Amino acid sequence: MKLDIAILAGGSGKRLGGVYKPVVEVCGKPAVVLLAENLGEAASSLILVVHDSVQKRVLEDVLARYPVATRYRVLLDEVPVRAPLAGLYTALRNSRSEFLGVAPADTPFLRGSSLLKLRSLAEGYDGAVPVWPNGYVEPLIAVYRVPRVLTAVASALSSGRLRVMDALGKLNVRLIPIGEVFADPERETFNLNRPEDYEKARKLCGSV
Repeated sequence: MKLDIAILAGGSGKRLGGVYKPVVEVCGKPAVVLLAENLGEAASSLILVVHDSVQKRVLEDVLARYPVATRYRVLLDEVPVRAPLAGLYTALRNSRSEFLGVAPADTPFLRGSSLLKLRSLAEGYDGAVPVWPNGYVEPLIAVYRVPRVLTAVASALSSGRLRVMDALGKLNVRLIPIGEVFADPERETFNLNRPEDYEKARKLCGSV
């Protein structure tokens, strides 16, 4: 039960001093390559969405030097808005599967098996999204039913509402307790946001 998986890679990396996060080295390879390898078991194809032509060229160069087994496409945002919702819109528009898995490019330890679990739990819903015990939702590590969610995302963008949760508000999305999705939630949802996260990533590499 594989599905298309979108890797959202259009962020500017401001909190990392402007470093493009997908190419930060993690466990001896660029973060986006490690993520692509981890997602391969679940992906019929990967859709990597970037914001500009510079990011596109960088990612294509990296993926040419570190080939991944899963077929992939690197696409530019189809709307001129720098927000994850724009990347999600582009990925949904270009997906060829009924459900689309979503992952941020700076979550290198996320595993495809977790997205497959969300896919099975999304049956009968417009999507499945992990939620933490404190109520925090992970809308960018999720699985969405393509036609329904695309319509909602397009509507949100057209009205200037740029939060992913704004688009999901009127959909029948299933919230799944985090412990039912990930074997190791802290590891799989870890993301590279700040310089100090480099050291955390190195420790996680050694905890496999």
